[in-house]
Amino acid sequence: MTTRAERNFLKLPFADHRDGDDPAMREAIDFFLLHLSDVRRPDNNAYQLKLSSAVSYYPRNGRIHVDGEAKGRKERGLQAVMAVLQERDELS
Repeated sequence: MTTRAERNFLKLPFADHRDGDDPAMREAIDFFLLHLSDVRRPDNNAYQLKLSSAVSYYPRNGRIHVDGEAKGRKERGLQAVMAVLQERDELS
């Protein structure tokens, strides 16, 4: 059985480049499409990637947010978010 968060994640559009994306967003999308099986990008947010039902990544500043945690993670960057996914056993 899936959770509400998982169902909401699956409703999001797949990540793809958009006109006006900054280089960090383009790099992150390419990186995650190579290393993950499913990367989503909310239509209404030009700065956020959803890497799982709980983990969001913001490429412009490298910020990592895990839903349910009071604050964003202090670690930053592509390798750090991969470590968070591994820590949460969410790498596919």
